Amino acid sequence: MQDPITSSLQSLYNDAPEIKLGNRDRLVVFSDLHVGNRRRGDDFLKNAELFMHVLQRHYLAGGYTLILNGDIEEMLRFSLGEIEARWPDLYDLFGRFYDARRLYKVVGNHDIALPLYREYPFSEILTEGMKLRHKGDVLFLFHGHQASSFQTRFSLLVGLSLRYLARPLGIKNYSVSRSRLRKYRTERRVYSFSQADRIASVVGHTHRPLFESLSKVDSLRFRIEQLCRQYTQARARDRRRLSEDIQRHKGELEQIYRRKGEVKSPRSIYNSKLLIPCLFNSGCCIGKRGITAIELRDGGIALVHWFDKNLSQKHFALVDETPQQLDGTDYYRVVLNQDSLDYIFPRIRLLAE
Repeated sequence: MQDPITSSLQSLYNDAPEIKLGNRDRLVVFSDLHVGNRRRGDDFLKNAELFMHVLQRHYLAGGYTLILNGDIEEMLRFSLGEIEARWPDLYDLFGRFYDARRLYKVVGNHDIALPLYREYPFSEILTEGMKLRHKGDVLFLFHGHQASSFQTRFSLLVGLSLRYLARPLGIKNYSVSRSRLRKYRTERRVYSFSQADRIASVVGHTHRPLFESLSKVDSLRFRIEQLCRQYTQARARDRRRLSEDIQRHKGELEQIYRRKGEVKSPRSIYNSKLLIPCLFNSGCCIGKRGITAIELRDGGIALVHWFDKNLSQKHFALVDETPQQLDGTDYYRVVLNQDSLDYIFPRIRLLAE
């Protein structure tokens, strides 16, 4: 007998509309903007200029379809009318994607009431989830709160607390993203569901970027191990460069440990002997060092990070990551990880058997 969360995810998957994803299609997935009233308590405000420049000059101009994967409006702390009135330029930009039939909007737990507003400009495209079919395989997009028993049970209480307690006190909104235990539980449930159905899921909600079920910490660990293996087989003239790369990644990993403490291994998070590349997370757009997104193009999938070089310089120090500048700005895009869908899906099927 299925547990309630698994049953809920299965129903969500069965009811989700489906679109075809071809190798020539370009899509970008953003989640967790938490757009507010454009004042001090608005979590989106810090990265708003970066986000709108990137959206207009890179993704709109580049022919991308935009998927907004939940928690775009912060409706637990602000009214929809207040948000729309304060951010007309943002809605105009969304409208340009919409007019070109290149906009999809998935609701999250912080904007779950949107379907009740008939005057909302994008009401006819609202959905709780969507499926992208690539050949015979499926990428399942949904916000992710549906896998959280806490959100299911206490969503009303959370909403009241945020609007009438957190907002007046100026408390920022991170909720589940600040709770490591709830974050891992949510990820485990989505991972287990995706593994059982032999699909790849793309979520948001936890604000933690994931690629092929790997967090940044896990990716760094695997990268260090890969470089060590290359070092033992490299010629003498290449060993110095590889050693420097290893030390850089070690330094970044140690910095994360100092900031966040010990991080669980993939096995303890997902309870899996073999890590199956079935879980992706677009992260969020309210990060301290920029915004993250999932890109789908040329038959592949990538986790990307956009940042302002005046606020962050760390990516320029990594020789295996070359930031791409957005012309005429101090904004840069770096690919954190990428892979081919034709490689990912066979691995899911083989490892999940």
